Amino acid sequence: MYWRCDDSSCGCQQAPRIPTNVTSLKIQNQITGKIEDLSSPSTEFDAKFDILSGTMHLKQKLRHPELWPDIQHETWVEFNLRNSVFVNLEGLKDNSLLFSFKINSPETWHEDGCLTGGPKRCHSGAKFKIRHQVSGWIADEKDDKGPLFNHFINRPCEESTVQLRFSSDRIRGWKTAALVLLTYRQIDTRIWHRIRDELSLFDIAGLNWALVRKEIVSMPVNMNTGAPKMRNGTRRVTKKDSISKNFNSGIRT
Repeated sequence: MYWRCDDSSCGCQQAPRIPTNVTSLKIQNQITGKIEDLSSPSTEFDAKFDILSGTMHLKQKLRHPELWPDIQHETWVEFNLRNSVFVNLEGLKDNSLLFSFKINSPETWHEDGCLTGGPKRCHSGAKFKIRHQVSGWIADEKDDKGPLFNHFINRPCEESTVQLRFSSDRIRGWKTAALVLLTYRQIDTRIWHRIRDELSLFDIAGLNWALVRKEIVSMPVNMNTGAPKMRNGTRRVTKKDSISKNFNSGIRT
């Protein structure tokens, strides 16, 4: 942190970049139905998906208008296959992606062995890995860590649905969609390669993964009399579908 004069036109000033809310986050409480928007003009979201560990690292950067750029807040929250459940992935008309997932209840964490001691011992460290970083010095009375940090610290045990929207200029269409689906184990690596390579030139608008899965599950299962016999003498059972026939074999149902 260094001294700057009060003249906005002086060369010593570092003009703050106007944050664009290209990524937005909304959380709905499943009990009360209340919707909370964690996005604001002074915040930016970013997400990193790890297909090996099945985790999503969500980062929110807070730029206080009175303190930026000398003071910056960054908050990371880790979501994984144990504390969150995939709900849907949709491609909107503007080619942006809307990723919906559900935060598990404390009872589910306890049953899965993620939370020891029962729901009464529910705290942020047991559910989510939360990390907060401050660049620069700030007084306690102005220490606003941001809406993402405040939500998961103050209300960590709420069962809720999260909607994370990625704008079209922050994603790579079907490649990003395949990355999200593979991270949450909705497809396998073989289908990930096919979606990434064969659909990369098409728009993502119109995608509704929940309907795709529902259509595949409800498909009639027919015995293919022309299929080769297996070792036990039975013939292989195949699923017929005109829309999803190219990808249904690797979709997790």
